[in-house]
Amino acid sequence: MLLRHALILLFLAACDTPTPAPPVTQTPTTAGRDKSAGCTKDDECPTGLTCGAAGRCRADFVDLGDGKRITGHWDFEAPMGTTGEALSATVGADLTLFGDDSYLAVTKALADVDGKTLSGLTYSKPTLKTQALVVRHGLSVNGGGPKVNQYTLIFDMYYPLDQSESFRALYQTNPTNADDADLFLNNTGGIGVTGDYTGVVKRGIWTRVVFVVDLVVDYSSTPYASELANQGTGVRYIDGVPTPILQEYRIAAAYLPKGFIPLEEGPTGRWAIEPGTAGDGTLLIFCDDSKEVGTGTVAGFQIRNYAMSATEVQALGAAGFQIPLE
Repeated sequence: MLLRHALILLFLAACDTPTPAPPVTQTPTTAGRDKSAGCTKDDECPTGLTCGAAGRCRADFVDLGDGKRITGHWDFEAPMGTTGEALSATVGADLTLFGDDSYLAVTKALADVDGKTLSGLTYSKPTLKTQALVVRHGLSVNGGGPKVNQYTLIFDMYYPLDQSESFRALYQTNPTNADDADLFLNNTGGIGVTGDYTGVVKRGIWTRVVFVVDLVVDYSSTPYASELANQGTGVRYIDGVPTPILQEYRIAAAYLPKGFIPLEEGPTGRWAIEPGTAGDGTLLIFCDDSKEVGTGTVAGFQIRNYAMSATEVQALGAAGFQIPLE
């Protein structure tokens, strides 16, 4: 809470946010990312792809150039209506279960109040904290520390109109779900954690939620170097638009991204992800140690190994089509 209290005591004038950086040229180089082809072994897949556990071809990663990669992508397609199909990966490793699948169901052609129709995997409020989806994230150590310090998570989500849960967990960096989840929606649809919630993810609407994490941002050249020292930065987006910054941070708005949330435990703390060994590092989605999850449907989930810029997130657009693989 040091950052929050320090900034409240500074001047109250808000500053304009700088113009976003120009778009980064991205060049996917992974061959043939069509997972619709069935397979029983790797040599039945197009060049560069392997056969996933659900019998569909998949890529290990998508190379975007300059060290940037998509390390995981799941679109939850299930032509035969089985949970196993829905957990198969387009990019990266197939999802697995932490516990059983009794709270999961395949949902086809779910139309929202705006007429957008997507299919996905519906999860209800778990009865046990050992019910979760396990993501083998494919992320390596970055940012100069011993853990993963820079990454982006992208969710295409739908919450029913009658959703009543006060908090709805999105992801959990603790692979055993032994503590609070690390990003939530609150009862008004705000995105955040530890009392800092902004924006509105509406019930009954397909929504693309993006969370960008950079735990090694250098604020040393700003007037707020001491207040921001060793602070990580999270940025929240709803359909490509950053959420507002809380009033108490607006004094430093010229030096903070729109959608800012302080991740105060730094490069080895709560939001840093364990890389694992030999690509076996994991995180969990849609779980919390207190089962603060609720009911929702996910039509897409993607992981990138870098902190996306505002321009890049804007280019992803809104929910309603597959999360871009470039």
